[in-house]
Amino acid sequence: MKLIVNKKTSTIWVAFIVFSVLTVLGWNSLAIRKINPWVILISNGILCLVTLLNIAYHSASLQQSNPQAVLRSVMASTMIKLFVLAASVLIYLLAAGSSRSVYAIILSMGLYIIYSWMETKILLQLKKAK
Repeated sequence: MKLIVNKKTSTIWVAFIVFSVLTVLGWNSLAIRKINPWVILISNGILCLVTLLNIAYHSASLQQSNPQAVLRSVMASTMIKLFVLAASVLIYLLAAGSSRSVYAIILSMGLYIIYSWMETKILLQLKKAK
């Protein structure tokens, strides 16, 4: 738990808060553009949680002397993140029916790219530190 709340992961928490606040402040303008703000908020939360868990998983693998352990952790975390997000999108598409918001899914994919970039940057800093 100490790793999830530290100096390195503070950028993830700040991004989560900033994206959440921007979504709440732009709630009406998003709704006018037929973008479901709830999808953005929920995907932001899922991405934040999965990113923090992946960083904790990677950090544990960096402690091992076997370089293949790091490679396995990278591959496993990428698969976990993609499966969680794919399942979330499928559940949303099935639950929303004809009132689904494709633009909200596209914005969520943009959030995925931002969170993945931040995760990679943090992991490279952790690797240099070790």
